[in-house]
Amino acid sequence: MSNNINALQDQLDGLTEDVKADADLILEQIDIEALLNDPVNYIREIAVEFVSQHEIEIQRGINSGHRFAQKILKEIKRADTGQS
Repeated sequence: MSNNINALQDQLDGLTEDVKADADLILEQIDIEALLNDPVNYIREIAVEFVSQHEIEIQRGINSGHRFAQKILKEIKRADTGQS
């Protein structure tokens, strides 16, 4: 099971690094006047844009989590039936 956990963590680490790099770029481009004038809507717009630009990474993370869960469930089922 630890191999499954390590594999999942490696996949998620790679996706996280991609997203963090882009997050740093966004922070450099914040329009402070627009932020101060309407913080809720400005942050909402940035968040929507950020998510739309990272749909692929988000979907990959979801898929990795699903595959991990399926592997764990198979291992649990196998352990419950006494198989190795």
